[in-house]
Amino acid sequence: MIALLFILCFSITAAVTLGFTLFTFLLSRKAVTHTRGADLPDVTLLVCAYNEAEVIAKKVENIARTDYPPERLRVLFINDHSTDATRTILERTIGSLPFRAEVLDNEYERSKPNALNFAFSRIDTELIVETDADSLLERDAVRELVGNFADPRVGGANGEVRILSINEKGQMETDEQIYRRFYSIWRKGESRLHSISICNGPIVAFRTDLVRDVHLNSLADDTELLFHIIAKGFRFVYDDRAVAYECTPTTLSERFKQKIRRCKGVLQVYSRHLPLLVNGRYDWRIFLPALLQFMAVPYCVLAGTVLYGVLIAQSLWWALPLVLLLYPPFFAVMKNVWITHVIMAAAPFYVRSKWDVMSSSRDMLKQIDLENK
Repeated sequence: MIALLFILCFSITAAVTLGFTLFTFLLSRKAVTHTRGADLPDVTLLVCAYNEAEVIAKKVENIARTDYPPERLRVLFINDHSTDATRTILERTIGSLPFRAEVLDNEYERSKPNALNFAFSRIDTELIVETDADSLLERDAVRELVGNFADPRVGGANGEVRILSINEKGQMETDEQIYRRFYSIWRKGESRLHSISICNGPIVAFRTDLVRDVHLNSLADDTELLFHIIAKGFRFVYDDRAVAYECTPTTLSERFKQKIRRCKGVLQVYSRHLPLLVNGRYDWRIFLPALLQFMAVPYCVLAGTVLYGVLIAQSLWWALPLVLLLYPPFFAVMKNVWITHVIMAAAPFYVRSKWDVMSSSRDMLKQIDLENK
């Protein structure tokens, strides 16, 4: 019975994870299924900032290098009740930008979703490109992302996020880069079929008219926006030509908090949009595996781990497959998969009233040389 239960857990995990990876990989090899254009409409580049004094000047410097017509781009910073010098630094540095720029104070209660809700009602450009205060954009990132809106069926677009590193990579950076390789495959494949199932916060764009009525209130505001737009009958695509960079937390505790907050937020969003499985506005071949990946597979991994330990205790022959872990690349991938699913399983039960700024990643970002990025 224990062996059968283990095989069942293993089969579900393999079918959902490996099956979906193969499915999206094959789709990702195909050409894009929406129109891309070269038009450059009016855009607002939106940055929400809470206690970002350490990195906000670098963000302003990075935005100044953006390759987009100055008369077509507005830069809007939302100061989200910062208690440090974030606003002072912004007021001192935004004058160096070649674009129209201003700083507004979030008049709602402090939180990233509330800051976005506040900002959306004060933007009148055709498109919004949102980027995190602790990320850096390639010069052409805005231009490339905006090109996806030449297709009237596209309501949102997400770019690719790459990990910045200084000197020798740490283990956290290596693990995140492994995850990002698979992430890119999944999102490309989903985008070829219909729309992505999760969103990268450091670089995302959407039609302003589609978000005026939104009221964000989850821990995954970017993915919440994605589903809000899909629910209105539009596609949300992925474009790996639009690139943003971020630093991953270098400590285990910060890495854990970052991942578990993300997982908790995505679960909130998925549970609120279950009707998309049956109303025809989102391809079930994307949404169903995504739901299973977050709501079933993590518990299969946990149960399978316990059952496997019992089987090994009964017979050491069951330990033979562990020899594969001696191959470093296989070990790295399996460790990453296992840790991620354990965090996903814990996310619904993790209670935290405040989510702190990840200081280690910001310390690293301060050391990045923009000239050599």
